[in-house]
Amino acid sequence: MLEIIRDQVRDIIDIYNDPDIVTALVEQIDYEGKDCFWYLDEYNLYSILDSRIMERVIENKWHGKNDINASILDYSTAYKLYKDKFGLLTSDRLFKELLFEV
Repeated sequence: MLEIIRDQVRDIIDIYNDPDIVTALVEQIDYEGKDCFWYLDEYNLYSILDSRIMERVIENKWHGKNDINASILDYSTAYKLYKDKFGLLTSDRLFKELLFEV
């Protein structure tokens, strides 16, 4: 019975072409607070992950929505001032606006 359910779920998932739609489906939480991945683990349905669209969903979840390939210096204010090649942060216009806010 479990194999029939597993095969049918895999066939249904293969209908989708957009990984964003499938991501929204698998991230939904039921009334007990459990998502699709919890059920995959609980009932040992890992073969569903072998479908082509689920590979793309997992890849998208692995990489995340935001690119965080940055160094600690990219978040430093002093470093931003040092690398301000257009002088945007040290212009007189900026200081005039700050005087009016005080």
